Amino acid sequence: MVRSVPLSLPALLVREVKGSNKLQKKENTGTESVRVDRWLWSVRVFKTRSLAATACRNSRVRMEGVPVKASKLLRVGDELEVKKGKALIRVTVSALLEKRIGPKEVNKFKEEHILKAEPIVKAAVVKSSGQGRPTKKQRRAMESFLNEVERNAQL
Repeated sequence: MVRSVPLSLPALLVREVKGSNKLQKKENTGTESVRVDRWLWSVRVFKTRSLAATACRNSRVRMEGVPVKASKLLRVGDELEVKKGKALIRVTVSALLEKRIGPKEVNKFKEEHILKAEPIVKAAVVKSSGQGRPTKKQRRAMESFLNEVERNAQL
């Protein structure tokens, strides 16, 4: 006699856990790869993934001197040259990563060398004291002075 009773709840949960464990356990066999734009975003070279993709599209990201597309797959040991503003940075892939991580953990996944630093520009306009709106203390001093001048003028 065959039962048509559905599986119990614990059995369903065990199956889900087994299935999800298979997805979570990805062994690094050396054949795994990650997209360039996604990796650059996840190791915080760029603030957003779209900025990383735009940099790839504008030939600001190179691998072995050749511009790469955002969809190019990276492997461990690849070297990228990234141009951000006037700075040129060489980044070596130490480990693969698909999700963005905290800034303290980033150094485990990349080695960064600055080839050409962006020049530091000091502010051309420096606000000197005495310009702009007076402070409350200065305003009270001016008012008391003007009040004294008016009293002296009335005498």
